[in-house]
Amino acid sequence: MRQTMLNAHIPFPEFNTLFVSMVEFVCGALLVIGALTPLACLMLGGVMITAIATTAIRNIKASAPLDWLSELLYLPEILYLVILLLLFLSGPGWFSADSLILS
Repeated sequence: MRQTMLNAHIPFPEFNTLFVSMVEFVCGALLVIGALTPLACLMLGGVMITAIATTAIRNIKASAPLDWLSELLYLPEILYLVILLLLFLSGPGWFSADSLILS
């Protein structure tokens, strides 16, 4: 992961490697148990947008605009963003730590 960040010219690669790993682990665990879902979605969404902007878009090798858009929409990061948006808008659900605490 550190090498990927170095290749993408992300500042402070050592710190960001640890930070991104912790965000992905902690926020992913929060989503699994349904705690702080909106915050976890925002944090993971920020990581996904950064991943798309720094590495994923550079790997698209399409010449026509529609081909480029097609390849962009097939990236797994885009799917993750759609899922995070749906979770953010719908909330954690009835079987979650948030609903147990709030009820």
